[in-house]
Amino acid sequence: MAGGLVWFFTAKEFDQNERDLSDRAALTLTAVELKIQNVIEDLQVLAESPDVAAGDFRAFGAHMRAANRWIGGYGLVLVDRSGQLLISTRRAPGETLPRRGNLDTQEKVFVTGQPQISGLIAAAESNNFIISIEVPVRVNNEVRYVLAAGLPPEYFADLMRKLVPPEWIGSIVDQRGMLISRVPEMGVVGQPIVPVLLEQVGKTSGRWIPIESRSGGEAYSSFLRSQQLGWTVFVAMPRELLSAGMRQSVVILTALVLAALAISLFLARQLSRWIMRSLEALQLNVVTLGQGGHLRPSAKSGLREVAHMEGVLAGVSENIASARERVERERILLKATVQAMPVGVLIVGPDGGVLLANRKALAIWSADRVETFKDFTNVTRLRLDGSRYPPAEWPVTRALRHGAVTEDEEVIHVTRDGRSIRVSTSAAPVYDDAGTLIAAVAAFFDLTELRNAIQQQKLLLDEINHRVKNTLATVQSIATLTRSGSSTVEAYVESFQQRIFALARAYDLLTDNKWQGTDLRAIVGATLAPYGRADQVSIEGPPVHLPPKPTLALAAALQELATNAAKYGSLSVQQGRLDVFWSYENQKLDLTWTESEGPAVTPPTRRGFGSRLIEEVLAREAGWTSEIKYRPSGLCCHLAVQLT
Repeated sequence: MAGGLVWFFTAKEFDQNERDLSDRAALTLTAVELKIQNVIEDLQVLAESPDVAAGDFRAFGAHMRAANRWIGGYGLVLVDRSGQLLISTRRAPGETLPRRGNLDTQEKVFVTGQPQISGLIAAAESNNFIISIEVPVRVNNEVRYVLAAGLPPEYFADLMRKLVPPEWIGSIVDQRGMLISRVPEMGVVGQPIVPVLLEQVGKTSGRWIPIESRSGGEAYSSFLRSQQLGWTVFVAMPRELLSAGMRQSVVILTALVLAALAISLFLARQLSRWIMRSLEALQLNVVTLGQGGHLRPSAKSGLREVAHMEGVLAGVSENIASARERVERERILLKATVQAMPVGVLIVGPDGGVLLANRKALAIWSADRVETFKDFTNVTRLRLDGSRYPPAEWPVTRALRHGAVTEDEEVIHVTRDGRSIRVSTSAAPVYDDAGTLIAAVAAFFDLTELRNAIQQQKLLLDEINHRVKNTLATVQSIATLTRSGSSTVEAYVESFQQRIFALARAYDLLTDNKWQGTDLRAIVGATLAPYGRADQVSIEGPPVHLPPKPTLALAAALQELATNAAKYGSLSVQQGRLDVFWSYENQKLDLTWTESEGPAVTPPTRRGFGSRLIEEVLAREAGWTSEIKYRPSGLCCHLAVQLT
């Protein structure tokens, strides 16, 4: 711990010095940028003077000399595009002025129309190094001249002396790595910075770079580059300063740590003996609690914390006993509840062992007892499309392996005795408070009866819809054909009612048989009952069960034939006779209606309702074939249909 503390505080001291170095570099750069910005703003204000636009260079020169005094620079000049000096604060008014030697920065001002700052350059009138800050001078919105201020290296040295500690090294370099200013030594201005730092010129920033200063001493340097100026500020801390402070801190800290360590070891040895006696008694009680025995109180001279823990252990002992009883009751209640559920319930552990399976689940699997999940895989399961459903893909398996939740998945379950039942399965994983999978629970429900009932209901609804449509079509046909054969509304209503009544009687027969069809003899007898005497009508034929659709069609046809016979045919006179005979072979029904001993029959001049109903509607709606013959002795009608 002592070594760790020494290392920690040493590292912390390094980090603090590193931050201080970087902060000094950032503070110095900010001050330089602010100083340059102030000079630019002063020059821009001066460049707005109306004396320039008016060409009054004498008055403008006076303004420039006044501005140079408050800027504190090397001097101000006004130049044209060719580099000719027009005004220089270092020359008397009217004195002949030379051309500038370095036009790079000036040209950038003319091209961009923005202020520019040069690197370190030699002054035009001397060998002194300066920094040139140049702004455009516009006349009629055109850059006509450039106003430049020369700042000596000492200008920035004064600024760095206020921000860089006396024993540190501060440097400002231009884009080429040339020293613009340096403290505490200014004699190297105009020279390149040391090679290690020259490699960093152009980079945005750097921290804690080991260097060797010009005097040969080791130091650490941090730097920051100005995006606005293109200059880089370097601040260096001599290593000797850092080491001296750290050595003193380490010595003091090490002494304190060693003293504390010696005292701690002595006190720990004395205290440990007392603690061990109490802990041994506590250990004995813990073992006793684990074995389910009664706790023994320790000596009163022991630790109060240990005595408190023994009291806690006593309470824990009581809680454990109470919890065991409660868990046992809940386990019994849960097992009874699961056993009484109407669905099969299966709980499987992560190892595949069956934790619980109720009677309903065992009944579905036709098993008396199951111990592992493999006991359930002895049956066959199929998907609804008939493909095999392997146990590795069952919902309870997916819940155990992947934590998947399944709801109401239906499968075909083939029991051991060969029966196929439809089972709905739901499964979900069970996690403890730590998120660990501890089991998977699955529920099974036999849907066989429910699905059969739903299917039967669907079939019945489809059949009812179909029959209602057929009935409406039949009524529509009856209404249409009755209209064409009636001369008055009263005759139309009477004929329509009789035909609807005949249709209703056929429906009654079908309803009595739950729409499973009816007996042919019953439908013939019910239709002819209102017409003629029993000795006039002869009905003969084998038993034939008619489906619903042919029944309705035949009832309508017989109704028309009977009505026509009662009005005009053999049933309209006392001596007339009617014979209805049918045969049934190879599921083909042939029925013959024969009238005799009635009034003479002549073929009609037009087709009435009956003939159209029999010849058109029956053939179209129910598949009957028909043939009507108008014999002089009586009408004869032959009906045939193939029953499948």
